[in-house]
Amino acid sequence: MRPGLRPRSAGHGPGPLRPRSRRRSTLNLCVDIEEATGLLVEPTLAWDHPTIDAITAHLTELLSRRSGV
Repeated sequence: MRPGLRPRSAGHGPGPLRPRSRRRSTLNLCVDIEEATGLLVEPTLAWDHPTIDAITAHLTELLSRRSGV
C-alpha cells in the first residue's frame, strides 16, 4: 500500500490520511497491540517499523525476549 493511503473499509475507497487521522490510527494500533499482547509499545512503532512485516518482526522479537526464547 502506498504511504498516506488507507485500506478500503465500510464502502469507502482508499484516500489520503490527514496527519491528525494518521496519529490517531497509530495510537489505536498501539493500544490494540498492547491489549492483545501485554507489550508496551511506543507510539512511534509505525514510523520506526513502517511495514506490517517490520512490525511483525519487531513484535515477535519483543515477545520472544519476554518469554525467554
